[in-house]
Amino acid sequence: MKAVYWVEDCALTPLAFTSEENYMLIKEGQTAVANQAQFSLNDKPFFASLFTEEQRIGLEDELLELRHAGAISVEHSNDLTWFETLCVLSIQEAVSKSKIDFSVSKNLFILSTTKGNIELIDTPDDARLPLQTTAQRILKACGIDAFPLVVSNACISGVSAIITAQRFLVAGEYENAIVCGADIITEFVAKGFQALNATADGHSKPYDASRNGINLGEAAATVVLSTSHFSSIQVKGGSVSNDANHISGPSRTGAELAKTAELALAESGMHATDLAFISAHGTATVFNDEMESKAFELAGLSEVPLQSLKPHFGHTLGAAGVLESIISIKAIKEGIVLPSLNYNDYGVSGKITVNQKKQAVYQRNILKTASGFGGCNASVVYSKK
Repeated sequence: MKAVYWVEDCALTPLAFTSEENYMLIKEGQTAVANQAQFSLNDKPFFASLFTEEQRIGLEDELLELRHAGAISVEHSNDLTWFETLCVLSIQEAVSKSKIDFSVSKNLFILSTTKGNIELIDTPDDARLPLQTTAQRILKACGIDAFPLVVSNACISGVSAIITAQRFLVAGEYENAIVCGADIITEFVAKGFQALNATADGHSKPYDASRNGINLGEAAATVVLSTSHFSSIQVKGGSVSNDANHISGPSRTGAELAKTAELALAESGMHATDLAFISAHGTATVFNDEMESKAFELAGLSEVPLQSLKPHFGHTLGAAGVLESIISIKAIKEGIVLPSLNYNDYGVSGKITVNQKKQAVYQRNILKTASGFGGCNASVVYSKK
């Protein structure tokens, strides 16, 4: 089977504008999650990780500089939405660092998102809402020759998009793949989650006994994968499942997520003892964390250190799987596992090992998992050579 290499990446978040800066700040225990009063509903505090107005202005200025420098298409980048701007900036950074000439090879572009241009809803520009249209606009602005594909599968979109790209590359359909995961938080999105009573009234606490909901977040994260440009990280194998339990509630047994973990490890030729850590979904909702704990116990992963990055970024929806993979890969390159922020007291029935402090690890492989509305689950394995 062809090896699929993780060549370059860019994480663009309210915490920092590069993968490296985000990783360094997370190692210091920093978070971009804060009380966002403008989105409060019924006077309940709403905690999320959102770009500030100052950050937005700075990023829009950066886009103008790229246009003036000819790094992106002047013709197709003069009418971008905020969502499209984040995607273009993240893609441009990752692609430029990769040093791959995308004009001489067969390339795939995957946009991973749950809401896309949701800011255009109920506006005269709502004809631009279809996600395929958005993907094509982003590609044109970047000036990249690639086949556009959209993966929009609730909160597993990012992990699912990486698995999809890996499968296309292994099959020889494409030589390189660009996967961009992105979502923004609008009033429509915020109040939808609030209406489900899914949001926390403070900072989220994955797997903790006192957890009471998620923090949302916005971000754009891009990874460049290739079969011909080598790196120290490989995408080894992955699996997707659906438990068909409920439109928003996850499986009560965790069996379906457990199956994706087992299949991803089997495809990668690995066992639980080969894993350095699990980068879990960890939304801090009562049902998600409980389901995950049962799944990891069923899959024989109880002793593997586990952590969630959502207390740092919030739940970034379609960006989450890509963004959290980027940070986890930075950690395995350094040979450490990061702590799960805000965790204090064990609060799930399944047996898991929630990591509480930064520590060295000697295994060279990561399991990244995700779960989402509609009962979808995904697992992917990354390996350091």
